[in-house]
Amino acid sequence: MEESLLNRSVYHISLKIERVGNEKPNVSFKDWWIDKETGFELKSTGNWNNNKQTNEYMVTKVDFNPTFSEKDFTFDLPTGVTLVNSSNVKKK
Repeated sequence: MEESLLNRSVYHISLKIERVGNEKPNVSFKDWWIDKETGFELKSTGNWNNNKQTNEYMVTKVDFNPTFSEKDFTFDLPTGVTLVNSSNVKKK
């Protein structure tokens, strides 16, 4: 079955780890949804220690082709800040 997320085709990878220690089984699960075109992780979920610990990460909006202007890469120094050339800084 083809899966998609954010209207993008994704690989869904699942991992199950079973460990037995101190005679108690410990099962963990991890899932990833990876964008097929870019390889970017769009979602991941995990359950550890028999579901005692869980996490989820999910991208809700992404732009793979953003447009930038020169202004996006300029920085105005705050008042009172002096720009110093690193070659003029004394090393201790």
